Amino acid sequence: MTSTVAAADPSCAALEERLRAALGDAFRAETAADPHEPGLLSVSGLGGCTRRAAYALAAIGTPSANGAVVEERRAAHLGTWIHSGLLPRLAQVLGAHTAVEHPVSVTSNGVTLAGRTDLATYALAAPANASSDIPGAGAPDDAVAEVGVVVVDVKTVTVSVLSERRLVGPTRAHRLQVWGYAVGLEQAGHQVTHTVIIYVSRERGDLEVFVEEFGEAQRGAVHSRIARLLQWAACPDDAPRDTPAMAYDCPSCPFVSRCMGPDGVPTNEQPTVADPAVVTSIETAGLTYLRASAAEKAARNRKGLAKVELSRAPAPGRYGAVSVRWTKAGGIRVQLAEKPPGA
Repeated sequence: MTSTVAAADPSCAALEERLRAALGDAFRAETAADPHEPGLLSVSGLGGCTRRAAYALAAIGTPSANGAVVEERRAAHLGTWIHSGLLPRLAQVLGAHTAVEHPVSVTSNGVTLAGRTDLATYALAAPANASSDIPGAGAPDDAVAEVGVVVVDVKTVTVSVLSERRLVGPTRAHRLQVWGYAVGLEQAGHQVTHTVIIYVSRERGDLEVFVEEFGEAQRGAVHSRIARLLQWAACPDDAPRDTPAMAYDCPSCPFVSRCMGPDGVPTNEQPTVADPAVVTSIETAGLTYLRASAAEKAARNRKGLAKVELSRAPAPGRYGAVSVRWTKAGGIRVQLAEKPPGA
């Protein structure tokens, strides 16, 4: 029986094109449905780009007036969808006294910023017989209130970013964000004892948990940050960019044309290059780079598997055509063995 689908059937290419377009539309529809107003500063943006925050506080105009377009924002939405599956399940495991997407507001220096915690819970340390939880209209009972709230924020990141966070800890921006949620809960009458930032790899699900006590220093950092942003709001064009020019999140910023100028607005159009040879040269170099990167990754994987086998060598010495030695640092050195005389 022969296949009814030819290997080079043009309808396959047409189907792929339609599906790619549909995927793009799906991501853009999710962006358009986002309830957050991008031109306003919320608690989640407290530690972000200083210039964007200053523009928002200065109320310089609506996103449409500042050249923003509806972007796909794939990484952001994938992170949101991971949140929507993980957080309710985590809350279910923790049990009572836990709230997901709990609304908060932070009032400081005459302004109020709104936000939503990823997860806030008394359950991590609350007595088993405590009866009140965070979402309730009333205050928690005494047994729970005495323990205090733990505020949890989840960040979905790449494997490389997760590795960096393990090395140096949470970013200042992420800490200010979760501290802001803690201040909001305190202003609502809750006692916050700890903040938690969980980094989760989108690729493999690896994670790292950072727990920090919440106190006067963290509370003061939030109020100081808001005060400083208000100072910059008086002259927002002079406020520092806290990310490199045209960083990955700049295209979705509602103030990108104000910040970068009309020529700085990102575009998918090809650059105008007069010399076709330049285009060909850059294209060739780019493809060579990508192929070499793929080969390099495959080689690293093979090297890692080989090191596992080499670690099983019972003792240093010659094994056929190779010589295996241990290094002072505990590693393995392997070389082609010298041929014996007369070989």
